[in-house]
Parts: sequence; C-alpha cells; structure tokens
Amino acid sequence: MKKILLILLCLPMIGFTQSVPSYVSTNGLVAYYPFNGNANDESGNGNHGSSFFTIPTSNRIGVPNSALHFNGIENGNGSTIEINHLLFNIGQSEYTIHLWFRPDNLSQVSRSLFNTIPHTGVVMTFNNNNSPGYVSYLLGPANAMWNAYYIHGPFNSFQTTEWYSLALVKQGTMYYKYLNGVLESTFSAPTAGSYNYDVELRISGISTNYQIFHGDIDDIGIWDRALSQIEIDALYNGLANVYGCTDTLACNYSSMATVEDSSCIYPGCTDTLACNYDVLAGCDDGSCILSNCVTNITQNTFLTVIQTAIDSSVNGDTIIVSPGTYVENINFNGKNIVLASEFLLNNDTSYISSTIIDGNQTGTVVYCNPTSCCNQSFNYTLCGLTIQNGNTGILIGEHFGENGWVNADINNVIIKNNTGGYAGVEILRASATFDDVVIENNSGTYAGGVALLFGSVVINNSIIKNN
Repeated sequence: MKKILLILLCLPMIGFTQSVPSYVSTNGLVAYYPFNGNANDESGNGNHGSSFFTIPTSNRIGVPNSALHFNGIENGNGSTIEINHLLFNIGQSEYTIHLWFRPDNLSQVSRSLFNTIPHTGVVMTFNNNNSPGYVSYLLGPANAMWNAYYIHGPFNSFQTTEWYSLALVKQGTMYYKYLNGVLESTFSAPTAGSYNYDVELRISGISTNYQIFHGDIDDIGIWDRALSQIEIDALYNGLANVYGCTDTLACNYSSMATVEDSSCIYPGCTDTLACNYDVLAGCDDGSCILSNCVTNITQNTFLTVIQTAIDSSVNGDTIIVSPGTYVENINFNGKNIVLASEFLLNNDTSYISSTIIDGNQTGTVVYCNPTSCCNQSFNYTLCGLTIQNGNTGILIGEHFGENGWVNADINNVIIKNNTGGYAGVEILRASATFDDVVIENNSGTYAGGVALLFGSVVINNSIIKNN
C-alpha cells in the first residue's frame, strides 16, 4: 500500500483557481503549490515562491513535471524554495499545512521538509539526529528559541520508493500530526498561547545552506483554519491533478488528464493541397478533399457531391464547385442559392470549361424548380459552369406551375451536348436571364437550343449555335 505523509497546518485564505484539485478544500486556503514545473501559488492569492536548484519530476501517480526534486546538497547549490510572503501568524488560533514527499536518502540526518522564516517558528524535519528515522517537528515563537522539541508519532519505516502524505494541524494550543491520513500524534503546547509573529515559509532546509531535503515534494497546501479528519482523508485519498486535454474529440485527448489546460488540438485536413485544408488542424482526420471539392462558402463546409451540398444549404448560401467533372443530375429543390465555379471568385474564365456537371445521358442535368409551397418566388443563380450530356441541360420551372414562380439568373455558363425532347434549355412558367452564355451542340426532338413555354427570357451577350 502506498505510503503517504500528510502535513497540515492552518493559515489565511483569499481566493482559488481551477488549478486546485476538487478534493482540496478551498475554505480558508491561503496558498497551494502543485509544483507543475515551478513554485507558483495556484490558490489565486499570489503567494508565489522562488525556487533554487530544484528539478521538475514526476508526481506520485507518475505524471511528469508535476512535482519538484530537491538535491540534499548543503553549503551551496542546495535545492530550496523561499516563499517571501507573510502566510500566517505563528500564534493564530488555527492553521494547517499539508504536503506530499518521497525521500531519496534515508541515511542523511536532520533534513527539513519545511520551516518558517524566521527559523524558530515551526520546522518539520526528516530523520533528525535527535529523532532518527522519524518525521518530527519543533515549535517556537519565531522571534525567540524553540520551546517544544522533536515531536513525532510511532511510524519510522520510510522507503525511498514510496510517497507519504503529512499534515500538521494547530487548533488553540493543541497540535495534531497526521501521517497517511491517520492521526499519529497529539501534542499540547501551553506556551503557544503567547506566540505572536507573522512568518514566511521555506520548503526544504532551514536556510539556503543547511538541512536541505533529498527527495521529491509536491502539493503543498496552507490553510488559516484546522482541517477536519474528513478533509485530511480527502487529501490523502485524492489523486494529484493531471493537466492536459480533456476533450475526447481532440487529437491530443489524454485519458489521464483531470484538469483542462487549454492545450487541446483538434483534427482536420492537414494537406495544404486540399480545398478544405485547415491551418489550425493538429492531426489529420482523413477528411481532405483533393478533387471534386464542393464548398459552401457561406457555412464553410466541404463536400464532394453537388446535390449533397444543395440539400444541406439554406436560402442565401453560395456554393462553389472546384474544377472537375461531376456526374450528377442536380435539383435546386426550392433553395434560393448561388451555385458557381471558382470563376465567381476570380473571373478566370478557364474555370467555366473545366468545371463540368455531366448528366450521363440520364434526365435533366440541372433542374431549377419551385417547391410545393404555392405563390412564392424562387430565385436561383448558376454561374461559371459547363452543363452537358443530359436529356435536358437546364429545366427552369415546372410543367404545371402551381407551386410558385422561378426566377433564374444563368451567367457565364456553357450548355452543350445534351440530347432529348427539349435538349438545351427548357423554361416552363418561369423567368430566366442569360448573360454570357454559350448554348451549342444540343439535339432535341422539339427544341435543341432554348424552349420557352409560358414565361419570359432575356438573353444578353450570348451564343446559341449548332443546335
């Protein structure tokens, strides 16, 4: 069973952030140090520490850079953290201090886990030469010498492979030391009633040069009150925060992460040659469209089938079709939209002949029809495309006209090589305007070029030939 030593002492609180784990009480929390590569106070109170010669290491559940390693070196270059903020008064009625630690060296004597500044307030010492093998503490008024020495419980079987949870709680003139969530010692210090001195705190050592701890320390918490047994149990049993991406949809989702750190990277198309390339994508999701790309530029969606894009569009959308041949028979289905090639974006006429909708000699290639709602007007725009190889190139309107009136704007379109009854364009109870259109080589039983049946048409700057 994992060994844990809790040191809880009670102190003053101001605020907290989401970096404090849920099992850590924020009531009265003065400072909280998760040691995620630094000595910052994550309580929100700004009581940051200054770290000297510490090294980030893995915490008690193996997460890298989530604890700090202290080197045990004395007389220069020793690992220590100075918290130069007045965190509590040594004589206040209640406080709690808690930390996790793992020793690396069981033979070094008199190694301080934490110590007040000034030195003679409270010190928690590991394997002191006056209490070898134990974690013990000394008490004093901070501005004078100690008056309680080497107080400890029965446990002295520490291992270098284990983490320990340690807590010291002051309540009135009583001090309670918890090891692994269990009350290990109780001590009465009547003289503590006269203590009155504001103190700072040092982690590891009693100065920059002496009694430097050798091992790992993590998750130090300081409260301005006495934590309850339930709260101490929660500290012992709770898992350390694991920072990472918690969104299961992200490329870098971590099943171990318990706290979102805003590092999530989302999937998308990472091929710069694709029409749906996503510069923000952190990993490729197989969605890249390298040919026959149909883009709803209004909704910023990408598909490969024109009809699917029309079906998913709403009135007012613009759909851009990339160069290629699309073997489809499309139906506007009453959508007031624009369907165009990339000619619409840059006026490059090469896109007109290279962006083809091919009817595969099956029915109407493009059907600009009303829907089943009476007495409405439907407005369609077709721009910069080649319409070919159907029975009818473009059918505008419907045979009976009871579902509404269609207005179609056809510009910069080639309509060719269609064979059927009305081969090129058929207009039924509708209005159409043709600008810069070529209608050629269409062969129909009744009409090859343009058939107007009950409607109106305006044709500008267009060519109708060989039909």
